[in-house]
Amino acid sequence: MGSRDRILVIGGTGFIGRELVTQLIARGSDVRVLSRRPRAGDVPMVRGEVADRESLRAATDGVTVVYDLSLGGGPTWDDYLRDFVGGARNVAEVCLERGVRRLIYTSTTAALHLSARGAIDESAGPDGKPERRSWYARGKILAEKTLLALHKDRGLPVVIVRPGIVVGRGSKLAHPGVGTWRSPTVCEVVGPGSTPLPFVLVDDVAAAMVLAKDADGVEGATFNLAGDVRPSAAQWVAWAGERSRRNFRLVTQSIAGIQAFRTTVWLGKSLLRRKDNEWQSYWELKNAPQRTQLDCAAAKARLGWEPVADESEFVRRAIDLHIPAPKPGDLRF
Repeated sequence: MGSRDRILVIGGTGFIGRELVTQLIARGSDVRVLSRRPRAGDVPMVRGEVADRESLRAATDGVTVVYDLSLGGGPTWDDYLRDFVGGARNVAEVCLERGVRRLIYTSTTAALHLSARGAIDESAGPDGKPERRSWYARGKILAEKTLLALHKDRGLPVVIVRPGIVVGRGSKLAHPGVGTWRSPTVCEVVGPGSTPLPFVLVDDVAAAMVLAKDADGVEGATFNLAGDVRPSAAQWVAWAGERSRRNFRLVTQSIAGIQAFRTTVWLGKSLLRRKDNEWQSYWELKNAPQRTQLDCAAAKARLGWEPVADESEFVRRAIDLHIPAPKPGDLRF
């Protein structure tokens, strides 16, 4: 173990992946990136995808640690099943073949059901009704189950991290995790928008993933990653307006009203035989306000994770970096 691990980052060109690669290199690790569309840069890149086990075998030659941040999906559930569940299994099987000492898999807090009041920690596990969730959430839930079964049955040295609403460099003010943005300044949310949301800075997510590489005795563990500063949707929109001096607005919608609209859309697509006709169940919609709070003490205790706790620092790194410097004569400032 240590800084000179040879590391493969699958999905290293994505939002979280870029920050992870930067932090790993800063700590002296030998990093390569697997991507469907590799491009020239300072980090060695290889072409491949998680649905192709042979490309994974080639990419993991001599590798000691693998980070799987792959996504994928498509217009049908079969696409998600192939990329999320089949892909996770392919990566795990190749890691077992190669004797990789640790696999860190990136899931999401969307794999949890967060409709109830109160707080939960990792012992709650993923949503027990994956068939009622969106294809994205269902794919992540089933991928987690697949990896943990391989850990139990074959000793797969896997650690699962579940980031919340990830913000910072590479994201944007109109973040889809906050709500549905009808315009760059108008955000529509399910419910009143007053619940603290599981925001986390991308720097902090990457830091937790780096720590997961060498933490002792965490194989088979899952860590929820939500930061210590958790504004509500209403607070996020208010901050965006205050800091940018623009007219950001929050529009609230009832669960019943949204479900009625989505059902109408689903029926219309059914008549047209659209392949991308994903049914949005009421169970899924109840999850949208994310009322349940996440207890992330395990990541702090077992990984030594220290996410940003200062509100002004969070605002600077999550909000202010998206606001361009005012031009001369701009009367808003």
